[in-house]
Amino acid sequence: MSKWTYHNIGAKPGLWIQLVDSNGNIAGIGATIRIKFANHYGPAREIHAGSGYWSQDSMIQVLGLQEEVKGIWIRWPGGIITETKIVKISNEITINSEGRIVNYL
Repeated sequence: MSKWTYHNIGAKPGLWIQLVDSNGNIAGIGATIRIKFANHYGPAREIHAGSGYWSQDSMIQVLGLQEEVKGIWIRWPGGIITETKIVKISNEITINSEGRIVNYL
């Protein structure tokens, strides 16, 4: 997995989230991700394959951390919603279509 981003100098680092869908849609294209904080949810981010002619978006989403993360809310393609509780924070998390964390980095 290639990690190409700008170097963050002044802000808090974000949380890298990668989805793994076992239903033939390996990257979870069409899924919507939101971080759950103590009393609210962060902005929604959608995984899509591209937005223009010959474009390709990253399958890894980097979400800002305003405060302590309590969980990750995901609406998968097809409408199933999972909410994964976060017990330890790391730089990168991979979540499968059952809402289980399969990789902490």
